[in-house]
Amino acid sequence: MQFQLKRNRMLNFYYDIETQFIELTRIIPLDNTDDTYSPRLYSILQMSCGQVENMLRLICDKFGFKYTNPDKQNTKPNFFSYYNPINKNGILSTQWILLKKIDFRDISKSYSPLELQSERAPFWWTGYNETKHDLPDGFKQGNLKNTLYALCAVYSIHCMAYYAQHIEKPDIFLDKKNWVNLSVSYTGDGELIMDSLTPLPKSKLFYCGTRFNSDGALI
Repeated sequence: MQFQLKRNRMLNFYYDIETQFIELTRIIPLDNTDDTYSPRLYSILQMSCGQVENMLRLICDKFGFKYTNPDKQNTKPNFFSYYNPINKNGILSTQWILLKKIDFRDISKSYSPLELQSERAPFWWTGYNETKHDLPDGFKQGNLKNTLYALCAVYSIHCMAYYAQHIEKPDIFLDKKNWVNLSVSYTGDGELIMDSLTPLPKSKLFYCGTRFNSDGALI
């Protein structure tokens, strides 16, 4: 029950961040170049990355995963402290998210926001982490690309947390073969046909293309 309460509180926080981003796209449309930046985008990037770390930790705590800093010289937990136990079999790096058609975007785009960059943290996390104590110079990392990927990552983890809430055994949750990437369809106008029956958290920005499939049944 404690996990569910915390997950719901964090989900409400995510929805607030998502709303801020959507409102900002009226000023900075998504057809701008990826490196378009602003202090407001950086603020959304900061909040999103904070959610990523805390949601990963919440899932670790739910299943009793131990998290330690891979850097033996530093005992303070970091991104990989929470990422590695969950991604033991690669379930984080294969999560798949689609951006819905909003504003001036003519087509949807797919993302794998939790995929590592040659065993390094995702670029959007690195952009945030290396500049959070280097403002105002670091504001340039608050660009459309980093911020959108960070939001994708938060939503993806929230979808995984929904499944975690309904799974008791960590081995089942970590089993890569239980995670399935679905095919998607579009209307004649290019709109994404959504699965209205999915119990996953609803997003105005994203569609979760990865579902948990245990014993042949999606949940």
